[in-house]
Amino acid sequence: KIIRFLMNVHLAFGIGIVARTRRSRAPTPPSSSTEEHTPSLHEESPEEESPSPEPPPRSRRKTASTSRDEPPPDYDTTRFTSLENQQWYEAGLDKEIIIEKHLAPEVDAHYHISTAFKRLGWENILQLPKHYYPTLVREFYANVENKESHSGNLIVSWVRGKRVALTRETLGHFVKLKDEGQDIKLTKEFKARDPWQVGEAVGRLKGQYRERGTAKKLTVYADSFEHRYHLIFYLFAFNVVPKKSGKRELRNSDLYFLDKMMHGVGVQLTGIPLPSIIISYMRTTARMRAGETCFGFPRLLSLIFEKVKVPLGTERAIVTRSVEEVNTSILKALGIPTDFGAALVRDTGEASTSAQPPPHTEPQAETREAEAQQALPL
Repeated sequence: KIIRFLMNVHLAFGIGIVARTRRSRAPTPPSSSTEEHTPSLHEESPEEESPSPEPPPRSRRKTASTSRDEPPPDYDTTRFTSLENQQWYEAGLDKEIIIEKHLAPEVDAHYHISTAFKRLGWENILQLPKHYYPTLVREFYANVENKESHSGNLIVSWVRGKRVALTRETLGHFVKLKDEGQDIKLTKEFKARDPWQVGEAVGRLKGQYRERGTAKKLTVYADSFEHRYHLIFYLFAFNVVPKKSGKRELRNSDLYFLDKMMHGVGVQLTGIPLPSIIISYMRTTARMRAGETCFGFPRLLSLIFEKVKVPLGTERAIVTRSVEEVNTSILKALGIPTDFGAALVRDTGEASTSAQPPPHTEPQAETREAEAQQALPL
């Protein structure tokens, strides 16, 4: 009996151990207070609920045209950089574009105009493409940055979303113009970079002063010079420093450029940089009040637009007309002979008369020269 009792106790003890072991292996129900919640496939994870550190897709970003907080711009953002620039453009729509000229071969062969321009490295300004984009030219002037600057080194604008930065170097490269010498600034009172006197230049070039108007102010006219010089002055008014009117009346800068072209730049200068002259002119145009200026260099600017790949879109180029060619019709209008059968004009850099008069041939030369310097426009 004792042995049977001990066997039963042992069996009961073993059954109890097995039961406890099975209970310890059974899974414990999750506790909401101590365990993290694992989302199901239909639930959003915490990362999806929190904002992403990456920028939203472009289509979802707020822009000036879609934002509820900001009104849309009140100007055409595809063409202008500000409302003021668009208004400046619109005010000048009735102003003329002064188109550069090119030479008929027979005129150039007789009067050696390209040869004269080549002395300063300017000859390629007479060989520009024969088309231009008038709308884009006006937009260029309208969108010029820092309009008040007088810099002759840089001008920056925007044309159809493309930044167009013109420096002396880029103009020299694209148009193949010589770029040597100090900046030329076209201010109201033209100032030469060397000791140069306008009266002496008129004497060297064998021109004449004439009285103008009721005030009898002394002025120098282009037709008082020999025909070749007259023709060069005419081209200056379109291809160097464009101007709308008064092409017969010479500016101090006209006389300065021709004097250097014919007689050399001298020992104090390394050159007369046409790129600087062009940039200075463009800045002068951009500084003018809206609707008070014409626009020059359309053919040059259109060449630049094509070189820097301005989006032309549907813009159509205007082909130059016959009046943009300096041919016999232009010469007749200027009173310049068209008898090309006569002896060719000499290209010596000197006027055709044999004797050179002294710098001042008018009575009371010093007084009259001083008056002339004040009377001559830029």
